[in-house]
Amino acid sequence: MSIEALTHPDPYANLAASYDRLAEWAVTEQQESARGHMADFLQAFWKTKPGPVHRVLELCCGTGLMLAELTRRGYAMTGLDRSPAMLEQARRRLGEDTVLIRSELPEIPDDIGGFDAVISAAGGFNYLSERRIDATLAAVARLLPPGGTFVFDVYGQGFFTKLFDPSAPRVMALEMEDTSYIWTFTTAAGDAHYDMAYSQFHRDENGTGDSWVRTRDLHRFYKLPHDTVRRLAAEHGFTEAEVHDNYTSAPSGPHTLYDTWTLTRGTG
Repeated sequence: MSIEALTHPDPYANLAASYDRLAEWAVTEQQESARGHMADFLQAFWKTKPGPVHRVLELCCGTGLMLAELTRRGYAMTGLDRSPAMLEQARRRLGEDTVLIRSELPEIPDDIGGFDAVISAAGGFNYLSERRIDATLAAVARLLPPGGTFVFDVYGQGFFTKLFDPSAPRVMALEMEDTSYIWTFTTAAGDAHYDMAYSQFHRDENGTGDSWVRTRDLHRFYKLPHDTVRRLAAEHGFTEAEVHDNYTSAPSGPHTLYDTWTLTRGTG
């Protein structure tokens, strides 16, 4: 089977039910920031801005982990994601009060209203090519008032160095009680994109004995160089664009696993 044949219109359909446990593993084993730490960073950043933050939109909201964290802290949250399966998990977590929107970036419905801030956590923007990042930043800028902020994280240079070897595929595996994963990481010529072929093995609840169901998907990532993000941010009216090391005050560097971007829309 070719790598292209693994492409699925919803690459999270097979992952949604076990995503939360995988997210916990990413925090403990892959140095991803916990949602509580992300929320602390966001609140500290928002306090540096003159305008209050109450209404917040999360792009690529997944199963609603960040939506739930910020809702508990008093924010009025709206979530947007392209995956119906992930949104179904988010609805179970959040109930009927939180607005959840099915849409694929860069499409953000114009009628969802304005927001004080927009966020995107856990690397969702790495799925977007430069063209789609450009269009998404334009859409976000239209939603924000002057002085409004956009905070998002993407995989940094350290992440790609750690997991992707241009000379040969890398393989990583994880075994849980009822689910196991095998990831194969390959790099396209010229670093045009980075492919993670994702094999997942679920215990078959309808079967007998030790039977398993295998699913396979392709997750395609793109690097977001710092100069590219700064250029596109400026073109869409963001007058401040800073990149941090994984939701800390430290600047991002060549070994950073997760870049955290803070953008502020100009007031002029």
